[in-house]
Amino acid sequence: MGTKNTLPTIGHNTQYQGIFNHFNDALFDGKLHSCMLTMSRNNNVIGGYFSPDKWINDDGLSIHEIAVNSNIMRDSSFPYLMNVIVHEMIHLEQHLNGTSSRNGYHNQKWMDRAKELGLTIEGTGQKVGTDIKPGGAAEKACASLPSDLVFDWVANPLTVDE
Repeated sequence: MGTKNTLPTIGHNTQYQGIFNHFNDALFDGKLHSCMLTMSRNNNVIGGYFSPDKWINDDGLSIHEIAVNSNIMRDSSFPYLMNVIVHEMIHLEQHLNGTSSRNGYHNQKWMDRAKELGLTIEGTGQKVGTDIKPGGAAEKACASLPSDLVFDWVANPLTVDE
């Protein structure tokens, strides 16, 4: 029995970090800084979010956070889940390059970068949905994702009383 059953947290987080690393190399030339990768279980968050400087260590070093709403893991396709991660990585890239706009907003530079990386865009400004464009760079990066990085665990839907 491997980590899939005995150490699910380590296995899941290792897969999540591996997905981030894979997309960082395949789409961002390895230029994105490491960040805290978390899962959210919040019905108010549709896909995920990027939040700068949300974690700090004893040395005063802060890092950014990318969260994915685990509710979409069961209800959405694997490519859509990967799209959400890439979507948030674009926010990270913008923040690192000093071109981001206010929290949750998608400026024109963000839109242009998303298209360049092979995401389709629906909406503008605060409410933007994305998906993987057939034949684009993001689809190719998804196709080359090692099979051992496909999440072993998915979240059950939230119940009414949660």
